[in-house]
Amino acid sequence: MLILHVVVICILLIIFYEDLKYREVSIFLFPVLFISLSLIVFRQSTWQIIAANFFNNVIYLILILGICFVYVYLRFRSLNLAAGLGWGDVLLLLTTAIWFELTEFVLFTTTCFIVSLIIHLVFVRFSDLYRKHDSVPLAGFMSLCMVPWFLFDLYVHH
Repeated sequence: MLILHVVVICILLIIFYEDLKYREVSIFLFPVLFISLSLIVFRQSTWQIIAANFFNNVIYLILILGICFVYVYLRFRSLNLAAGLGWGDVLLLLTTAIWFELTEFVLFTTTCFIVSLIIHLVFVRFSDLYRKHDSVPLAGFMSLCMVPWFLFDLYVHH
């Protein structure tokens, strides 16, 4: 099963590269990542626990996205959340929701958002190539954050 771990890490790094360079991610990467993570998780737990964790994580994401929609509407009087949050960002969050328990998922998403903000601010300050895009490659930064998280989990469980 080590091959699945390698596949997951490669997909996460490809997502990082594509999102950073093009501000788009190939759609086929998300189902492959979801299936790979699911196969790993199903070896570590029962389907009932995994389904409950995934459901809780999706509810948490709906809550977070709902708060974002309310903020965007109140701030800009528009429901155009897509201007600031791409489908790749949402798909990566949904895809990784299968991997975590709720408390870990909340910690993971919070950590990723903070690290992404810091990386973005550093890149804006020091990189002319990065500044040519108006958007933040959130899916790329989140996937980069997940690599050490995933490696730590691999180390703990093997």
